[in-house]
Amino acid sequence: MKASPQWVVYRCYDANDWLLYVGCTCDLPRRMQQHSSQSLWFPHVARTEASQPYRDSRRAFDAEAATILAEAPAFNKVHNLTRVLSQMCEDEFFLEDARPLVGISVQMLRREIGEGRLAARYVEGRWVTTRAALTDWIAAAPTERKSA
Repeated sequence: MKASPQWVVYRCYDANDWLLYVGCTCDLPRRMQQHSSQSLWFPHVARTEASQPYRDSRRAFDAEAATILAEAPAFNKVHNLTRVLSQMCEDEFFLEDARPLVGISVQMLRREIGEGRLAARYVEGRWVTTRAALTDWIAAAPTERKSA
């Protein structure tokens, strides 16, 4: 019987301890090899740290998203709200419209609204939030944004 893969969340830092990238994998050596041939930031990596293994990929991917939200690595694109917000022109927007840019499920954002961690209002059958509300949410302690 083949053992199930061990999923980890990893962080890549440069020589000055700047967080370059956060990822999730069940084969860290193979993933680092992929980054070495595909990622422009990889030559700057001085060290990589991996989390304790997660029981399954869903938990690992949730932890990866939460880590990216909390720590805003320089080169992550998906889940990196800090980068997305800096590029948005509108001060107010529907959550569903931002979802493809942010890479976070609307369900997760709705849960954050329901638990009072993300300010939003319900307009014409859709949730509306502001850039300022998302910025405040990002600045909140990461432990306040635990994944389910």
